[in-house]
Amino acid sequence: MASSSGKRALGTDGSDFSHRERVASRYQRSPQLKKVLQRLIVIQVFCWAFTVTVALVTWDIPSLLAVLGYCISIPAGWTSLQRNNITLINIYGVSSSLLGIFPMGFTLYCYLWTGGIASHHVLRLIEAFLIIGVNLTASYFAKELMQLWGGIPSSSKSNTKRK
Repeated sequence: MASSSGKRALGTDGSDFSHRERVASRYQRSPQLKKVLQRLIVIQVFCWAFTVTVALVTWDIPSLLAVLGYCISIPAGWTSLQRNNITLINIYGVSSSLLGIFPMGFTLYCYLWTGGIASHHVLRLIEAFLIIGVNLTASYFAKELMQLWGGIPSSSKSNTKRK
């Protein structure tokens, strides 16, 4: 036994177990993806505020599907990251893609292909492109987390036939 002022006994500082102190790559990747997804959720909150502001400035009625998408996806995404809940991250990914991308895609279609672009439409176009980009990115990272947590099988695994 070593004294408090003397040398430390060999093997008690943990250096002899350094070969076992490796964390699996999926456990290293999960916190990184969660941090990115948390930042994207915060950006989605700002996009929601921007959507409401643009609607108030231009006297438009905000798209009910877009607002509903934010009301469903943001709380589901935030709580799924805290609890590692596959069901909630699945709800977040689906609602973020379906209720966030498609209404803005329809907005782009209406403004770009059904007539000319007025001066107040520029804000709506910027909003639509921003929201589509953020929601696509968030859906991608939600899919990656679902694969990591075991919610959906990854595409890199080969399908072997059973005999």
